[in-house]
Amino acid sequence: MKRKSDSSIKTLSPKDGSKNSKGIRTRLSTGTLFMSGTSTISFAEAQESSSSAHSSSVESEAMTVSKQKETTPPSAHKRKLAENKDVGEFSTEPPKRRKIGRNDGTGEDNRNDYFCWICHKDGLVICCELCPRVFHAKCLSIENNVPQDWVCPECEKIMQAECTDTRSKTMSLISVSTLCTLLRYALDRMRTVGSDTFEHPLDPALFPNYSDYIFHPMSLSVLEKNIKKKNYGCTEAFLADAKWIHHNSVVYNGAQNKVTTIARAVLKVCKHEMSEIEVCPDCYYNSCVQSDSDWFCEPCRNPHPLVWAKLKGYPFWPAKALRESNDQVDVRFFGAHDRSWVPVSSCFMLSKVCPVVVKKGRGGMAEAMREVEVHIKKLREKLGTFEYAPFQTPYKSDAVYSKLKSSSGGTSDGSKHAGHGKIGKTK
Repeated sequence: MKRKSDSSIKTLSPKDGSKNSKGIRTRLSTGTLFMSGTSTISFAEAQESSSSAHSSSVESEAMTVSKQKETTPPSAHKRKLAENKDVGEFSTEPPKRRKIGRNDGTGEDNRNDYFCWICHKDGLVICCELCPRVFHAKCLSIENNVPQDWVCPECEKIMQAECTDTRSKTMSLISVSTLCTLLRYALDRMRTVGSDTFEHPLDPALFPNYSDYIFHPMSLSVLEKNIKKKNYGCTEAFLADAKWIHHNSVVYNGAQNKVTTIARAVLKVCKHEMSEIEVCPDCYYNSCVQSDSDWFCEPCRNPHPLVWAKLKGYPFWPAKALRESNDQVDVRFFGAHDRSWVPVSSCFMLSKVCPVVVKKGRGGMAEAMREVEVHIKKLREKLGTFEYAPFQTPYKSDAVYSKLKSSSGGTSDGSKHAGHGKIGKTK
């Protein structure tokens, strides 16, 4: 997420001047983000449940609103109805901008977007302290008033993902430079579905009213510039910027427009690629580079358990087990390099003999076993040892391969500790 140039956004100090404020440490050059004095969505929800005087204030406000309705002229009522209309279609004459949040209504020096980040419609909104996004209280399921220095859910996810204490295991393994390398490959795959539609920002000369609706333009070329500048410290930050493409298209073109359909496809690819990076950055890098025909055989810095996995209608097949969720194992098969979620009950740890005899002449099995042998050879070179599991050993999610320690305290290959941060082919 690209942060504002305002220095007050880089460092949010507590209003009460407390010296015991706990900062969220990030690895980017944007400074330290302090949570003291800044409220997250979780805090707002907790404040809603704990407020005891809320019911009385709501009643008084309801009475005030009812009195205002009685004195509201018909013209004002019509304006309110016009403000609540869907923005799926726009007239040639853009409406006058209203004063929304911290915007002054003139269209100049505004600090926030004009449309809700969730429903993409206008109206009375809550402004985020760190980014231009705005939200309807109803879309956030918040009834209480939130503090002025409130942080939106998107920024909250980014802060947690970049914080050294709460970031994911993957983000702790790779450096920012390595992450940006992976993001460039993800951007290339996003371009395959985006064509040239979102490659560059729209020309103001061709779309003079575009800025009347779009506050924060975004394109694939802008994402590429941010990657080169190393503005992203986590996958969540890149995904949050990519979401602007879809949000802007819904606002300007409408939710059912063909252009928005392409934007939705671009965002879908982005979400998938970010998920793949989080699962295993090494596997993702190898699949993008494919330096040789045995790219699938390259071991990761944290080697994945090898299993026999069975899909319905197919025999047991050798595969890598990347993760487990809801009694399902995410496996990547040797040979064809297919992927699938397989029940835990249909997985066995890799043994020398297949759990069930496979008919001779089964297409692809010979190539799959060849890749398994190459992979195991590389594992032994990297770890110093590899042992097959006993016959029909049930799958264990905690099966971890580790380097064989030598008597000198280093690993079997003579290295002391494997460094982290860089991705490349195992030598």
